[in-house]
Amino acid sequence: MRGSIRGQTLHLLNASGINHIGHSKFDAKNCARIALAAAGRGATSAAIAEKTGIHSLSTRGNYLEKWQEIGRFAKEEYGLRDLEKLTTEQVREFIHYKMEMGVSYSHWSGYAAELGKLENALNSYSSAFQRGAAYNFRAAIQAMRPEAQAELPRFE
Repeated sequence: MRGSIRGQTLHLLNASGINHIGHSKFDAKNCARIALAAAGRGATSAAIAEKTGIHSLSTRGNYLEKWQEIGRFAKEEYGLRDLEKLTTEQVREFIHYKMEMGVSYSHWSGYAAELGKLENALNSYSSAFQRGAAYNFRAAIQAMRPEAQAELPRFE
């Protein structure tokens, strides 16, 4: 992709097919549950999130903000200029950086969810435009979750 990080995130959202604003989130979740059951997988919130898009303007804004944040981080730390070249290691470093900053566990979990949706968008984009790239950020995030649960503060 070309352009600013902001422009790339907007393009990615719109071109990847995960922008479902105006469509029923309830229906999308039910379809995801049916597909997961047919595949013999549990309908966990993470599994449902993998199969659904973005359905509200507020979620869209939050996700774009966090996608731009990791884009800026990768640009500053690694010289990355193209979000399609974002690596699992860069995502791991970003999420670890957030842990070092001492964000709360709920904020860290929010970043994890938003990066998971970025993975969805990049995989959909790669497939739609025949880029041949595959992204798997969730595995790296999941591997860090026990450490985050143990170390990050929780505010009830």
